[in-house]
Amino acid sequence: PSDTGSPSSTPTGPVEPTMPAAAKKHTVAGAKAFVKFYWDMADYAQASGDLAGLTTLTSENCDACNGGASYLKKVFAKGGHIRGGETTVTIQDASKISAGNHIAFQVKAQVKNTRQVVDYPGKVKDEVYPASTVLAQFIVDPAPGGLKIAYWDSRS
Repeated sequence: PSDTGSPSSTPTGPVEPTMPAAAKKHTVAGAKAFVKFYWDMADYAQASGDLAGLTTLTSENCDACNGGASYLKKVFAKGGHIRGGETTVTIQDASKISAGNHIAFQVKAQVKNTRQVVDYPGKVKDEVYPASTVLAQFIVDPAPGGLKIAYWDSRS
């Protein structure tokens, strides 16, 4: 008799990324790793609809972060799903910055996104975003247990 083995236990959908140890350190290298991890989580949130992990990585005052999460919540609340839009982040520069006693990190990166389709059910018009590359600047703040994105902006 042949052994067919046990059923596969491989997940069929997106798998939530695990934060690397480096991304928890309050260092320039930690801030670089954290920005890359943030975008890994953004890709996971888009693909899965699970925003819980992504929203824990940002300061409540980060307008760009909150705007992105709010948009995703609206898409999923309407029954939409997202295809494409995967991100590749290339760190250009990073440094420690301070204001008074507060220390944070500035990370500059090139952020590339693949073409993205936001697919809504029924006759609602889908949204299509072309592939893009932007230069982005992030302010990463030390926080208990790791780091948080406090601010980011971008330009083409």
